[in-house]
Amino acid sequence: MKRIVAFLLLLLFASVSLFAQDEAVLREYGSLQSGDRRSRDGVYEDRIALVAPADGTLVVTLVSPDFEPLVVVDVPGQELQTIGGNGNALRVSARVVEGDEVELRVSSAEAVPEPFAEYLLVARYAGAGDFLTVGATINGSLEVSDEVDNDGSYIDYYDLDLQPDTRVRVAMSSDTFDTFLVVELPNGDRLTNDDFNGTDSSLTFSTGRGGIARVGATSFGFQSTGGYLLTVADVAGSTIRVGDFVPGDLTGGSATFTLAGEPGDLVAVELRSTSFDTYLELTDDFGNYLYNDDAESFDVSRIVYEITDSGEANVIVSASFGEGTGPFTLEVLPFVFDGTEIADGYRLSDGENVAGSLGPHLTRIDGTYEQRFTFDAERGERVEIVLRSDEIDSFLRVVAPDGSQSTDDDGAGYPDSRLVVNASEAGIYDVYASDLSGSSIGSYTLSFRRLGLAELILSTEGELTDRSLRDITGKYYETYDFEVTAGASVTIDVRSDDYDGYALVRSMDGEILYRDDDSGGSGNPRIEFVADRSERLQLVVTTYSDGVTGAYSVEVFE
Repeated sequence: MKRIVAFLLLLLFASVSLFAQDEAVLREYGSLQSGDRRSRDGVYEDRIALVAPADGTLVVTLVSPDFEPLVVVDVPGQELQTIGGNGNALRVSARVVEGDEVELRVSSAEAVPEPFAEYLLVARYAGAGDFLTVGATINGSLEVSDEVDNDGSYIDYYDLDLQPDTRVRVAMSSDTFDTFLVVELPNGDRLTNDDFNGTDSSLTFSTGRGGIARVGATSFGFQSTGGYLLTVADVAGSTIRVGDFVPGDLTGGSATFTLAGEPGDLVAVELRSTSFDTYLELTDDFGNYLYNDDAESFDVSRIVYEITDSGEANVIVSASFGEGTGPFTLEVLPFVFDGTEIADGYRLSDGENVAGSLGPHLTRIDGTYEQRFTFDAERGERVEIVLRSDEIDSFLRVVAPDGSQSTDDDGAGYPDSRLVVNASEAGIYDVYASDLSGSSIGSYTLSFRRLGLAELILSTEGELTDRSLRDITGKYYETYDFEVTAGASVTIDVRSDDYDGYALVRSMDGEILYRDDDSGGSGNPRIEFVADRSERLQLVVTTYSDGVTGAYSVEVFE
């Protein structure tokens, strides 16, 4: 009994939700079972033939209570369409010419249960008069004689012929009722929109491989009636400006927009979605590349951008790591910058807290606004720098007099940065405060504190040669023992101009405690830690690649 009930529910869903009440040209109750022919993938397959009665669209619906269906549609002169179901149902449509001999191949996405698996295949025919095309405008009306949707509302359906790799906007407006718009894409995805502009509806989407989509014009209110206007427009390469609020639907890959405005305008481009983890990129003709993943949360991305002399930039909408689809909104807002301006190279003093901001008053380096500070240090002196902000994802970079760099993103906890710098030589050090992605503008506080001189507890020079010790991976290495004191902050710098270095610290019984590749900049390892107890440790100086040799120096400060 449960099986019959489930099947009847699927039939009800198919007859009400998946296709309009056009006369069916084929209704086939069938089953996949042992003894059926097998497809190339080794699953059971039924082949069903029909002849197109006239020019128009053939809409095929396949439902099953037993398996996830898959259908191949073979139309003469066209590429084969292979569509998989979403759960227990699928819908596919194809343009046909009168007299076309069409073959439908029914199978399952996976092996079907034994001894047999039932399905219902319905093919209906929609004449050419039922088609929408890009650029079309239709004056329609919801009437009590219309088809009833599964929520009880009246609905008109239209077939929309989509060309591959374009962007289309379908819009519905009415003066008499609250509109609701449905678009069923050729790949089976179902998009909906209630209120885009007041009570009017709009959906923007990418067509992918193209095919026949199905547009449903209905109402948000129960069984509303009255006239409406339905339009379809090509929005490929659509332009967005300050004040625009653009809804869209990401069906895979990315969507590109052209941002236009007056040179010098400062704008915030904001991407939001409740369906996927948003990712926003911006490029322009001047080589700027900005990106943002998470603004205030994973489903919001924001880029603040100063429009260049060209007056245009490309905005790319996608999902993080390319994983996710669904509706989104893209909004362009004017951005008012009222941040604090600090002189380039501002000299930091011990214990100072500097309030600053990133913005158009700064030079953009590689697409990123950076504020430069400086401080002087003695050899062996340790300093602490902390960058905090509620408006940007802070990023710190310190450049030593010899050009080596130290960087940090979330050392003080997201989104704040922290660096403890051990001055390897006396001189002037540069500190750069920026946003991690380079896309944000906002205020910050930078703190600077001198921690005093560190004691040099190990200083030596050496060379890795083919006579050095060699590990099982083929890397040459040398070891050095040193003593640490409980509670002491330890910094280990290993430098070489001959190779890309690698360093490890291990206990005297061989347990690896710390390791690093290039935190010291320029391929040089730097290891920093606080000793939890007084003990003897061992430093291993080696290389990133096997079989490499060369000279190096070691300094350990406590």
